[in-house]
Amino acid sequence: MGRSSSATLCAVVVAVGCTVVAGKPIEPHPHTGILKQYDRRHPSKYGVTLKGITEAQLRSGTPALKLIPQANGFKRTIGIQDIEAPPDVVFGRICDWPNYHRMIKDVKRCEVYRRGWTLSGCRVACAKYEIAVPMTKLDFYVEHVYDPLNHAMSFSLDYTRKSDVADQVGYWYCEKLAGGWTRLYYSTDFQIPRWVPPFAKGFILKLAAKSSVTWVAVETAREMEKRRGASLFRRWFPQ
Repeated sequence: MGRSSSATLCAVVVAVGCTVVAGKPIEPHPHTGILKQYDRRHPSKYGVTLKGITEAQLRSGTPALKLIPQANGFKRTIGIQDIEAPPDVVFGRICDWPNYHRMIKDVKRCEVYRRGWTLSGCRVACAKYEIAVPMTKLDFYVEHVYDPLNHAMSFSLDYTRKSDVADQVGYWYCEKLAGGWTRLYYSTDFQIPRWVPPFAKGFILKLAAKSSVTWVAVETAREMEKRRGASLFRRWFPQ
């Protein structure tokens, strides 16, 4: 199976009509955040429910999408999909930034340039994304804050460096289920140029949520297959 569609659809949003551009790490971003950042809380705190979605849909291999109206009239799109793997394996794929270019179409490079911890024990990783879509190259800098105890991650631009996107915030959440399954939630908000028609904005947001959850499911399945193969090898050839 080939690599998934890009998880970073913000690149697609700003690509139309653009030329080659490049982020500038020596300059700060023009602002310190326009969009409200996510907390690392259960999706229900954001108004997400599974009403109208069956377990069969969530395990069909195609993510379910939820539209959550926002106060400013914007509709946040959240992708939800069940994956047959524990949360730590799922987040192992999400946090494997150096290999994003192998897993996600249009990501040419993803380099972690800073790591650290928060006072509450969350892990922090800042990464530079290099995205290439037709006629456009984009660089942007993202700060990820991962809470391994609650299986949640929030992310936003690293505003100490100048990115080629106006603003972006997002969120991953893994809910542990019985039988070795995990329910993965993903959402991202980004500032869309005013010239993009309203009907196109809705399509773009749906595609972003769908493609982002899908690549994680594909890569997690590959990782689980590797682990099962290694376990079988150890049983047949114990040291």
